[in-house]
Amino acid sequence: MEKVSRGEKLFIPYITFAYPDMKLFRNLLKILQENGADAIEIGIPFSDPVADGPTIQNASAKSLKRGASLRKAFIELKKIRSNIEIPVLFMSYYNPILALGKDRFFKLSQDCGLSGVVIPDLPLEEAGEFTQEAKGSGLAIASFISPTTLKDRIRKIDRECSGFIYYISLTGVTGVRDIFSGNIISRIREVKKMVSNPLCVGFGISGESQVLEIKKTADGVIIGSAIIKIIDQNIGDKSKTIKEIALFSRKIRKALDE
Repeated sequence: MEKVSRGEKLFIPYITFAYPDMKLFRNLLKILQENGADAIEIGIPFSDPVADGPTIQNASAKSLKRGASLRKAFIELKKIRSNIEIPVLFMSYYNPILALGKDRFFKLSQDCGLSGVVIPDLPLEEAGEFTQEAKGSGLAIASFISPTTLKDRIRKIDRECSGFIYYISLTGVTGVRDIFSGNIISRIREVKKMVSNPLCVGFGISGESQVLEIKKTADGVIIGSAIIKIIDQNIGDKSKTIKEIALFSRKIRKALDE
């Protein structure tokens, strides 16, 4: 988060683990790193992804059919971590973590150099023990705040957060949107004044024009569905997929740095 202290903006792309296949997934991690990502969020496929829209749900379902799991994500990350210098976060629902076992989860996180975790279905009231154990393991916790989160709760979430605040830009699931609701910038500005952790905005961000608006008040952006959509549009042509993802990443980086 040193960049944030210097007033620079963060680009955190999301890709689904093992999607569209393991070889291209590995290549995409490197391509995103080489083209401006400050950290990478890896989505762990889950059968009941309540926060994900149809684009990411489809990618997760296809990865699950090929046997993707949280345990395999740890194994793969350990293999490739030496080639990825930037922080890597897992976005996982809580059930796979419980199924693996919390102690095992923290042990594997340390072994493979996982930097943080995003858990969309772990409520604040249930997160205390997990959050403390995560901090003890050196694992950052990114915490969600939505447009409907009340002020007192925002302050509590910020106190428990140990990574960055993940501000959900809309009331709904992930997915590409062409426009935001009219009050999003004022709402981000209001939340930004209430939190001490860096504030990054995700859900619905699809391109440079939105990034240029959001960066006026937020510390960074998280982009997932737009990247998965590029992969889907070029499915079967790996070289074109890599080229298009690199181009998209450079555009987002440029918009954040302007």
